[in-house]
This record gives sequence, C-alpha cells and structure tokens, in this order.
Amino acid sequence: MPDAFLTCETVIFAWAIGGEGFTYPPHVGLSLGMPLDPHYVLLEVHYDNPTHKK
Repeated sequence: MPDAFLTCETVIFAWAIGGEGFTYPPHVGLSLGMPLDPHYVLLEVHYDNPTHKK
C-alpha cells in the first residue's frame, strides 16, 4: 500500500446496513486518469456476519 494511504482523509462515498439507496446525480462523477487526478483510490469493504456463517 502506498504511504499516501496512511494519511488519506477524504471519503467519497459511505453506506451501511439499514441505509437507504443513493445515486449521484447524472452530472456528477469522479475524474480518474487525468494528470491532476488521484493516482490511487482505496475501496474499503466491511462485511456484516453476526451469526458467523461460512
């Protein structure tokens, strides 16, 4: 993992169990691949498994 992730403080989107659906408006997006864009994006996923099913 790049050192820059250790100081990452920007959340682009978050959702949790019980949350309602969310869709960004059609004119909204996240630019990637341009010179001033982030070089990395971190996707963090947490799973909810309260009964510990396998």
